[in-house]
Amino acid sequence: MAAALLQHINNTNQLSELEHIQSMTSKIQKMNSYLDIILPTNRQLVMFLAGSGGTGKSRVIQCFKDFARRWHSVASTVISASSGVAAMLIGGCTIHSAVGIGIRREPPDPTQNQINAWSEIGILFVDEFSMTTPHMLNLIDTRLRQLKGTHEKLYGGIHLIFCGDFYQLPPVGSGPVYSQITHT
Repeated sequence: MAAALLQHINNTNQLSELEHIQSMTSKIQKMNSYLDIILPTNRQLVMFLAGSGGTGKSRVIQCFKDFARRWHSVASTVISASSGVAAMLIGGCTIHSAVGIGIRREPPDPTQNQINAWSEIGILFVDEFSMTTPHMLNLIDTRLRQLKGTHEKLYGGIHLIFCGDFYQLPPVGSGPVYSQITHT
């Protein structure tokens, strides 16, 4: 009897395909209205997620990766970090590898393969951002503008989420990312 009652409740609570589509459309419209409120007028998100060690910054990145996987948009997101160890811990790659600049101080122009690979990318996470030098931040901006073909937009117009802790040690051989760029 209890099984039949549960089956009846389950069947009556099921949405038809049309109702499901209407529900999803409504939710997407609501999400877009929220984004209109929180994003700047150019609709580009550049955010800094701060917190000391152990507060869950890497967990937020993992949750976002899980969310993207469920919405079938993993390919539109790049997860990176300023060091190989940090990248390994979050299941990403180094920022140098992600934007294709390697370890050169002045990298060559991006290849067509790199431009094609970035054509669908819309979100870039950079973990351990506090270990990024001012020069590296400038290189990231320049390279993203080249890769996306939008030289007038900051970081090529993609959404950026930086994570880090500025109470950690500054980058080796340079000051923190918020210091002035020294030209050598």
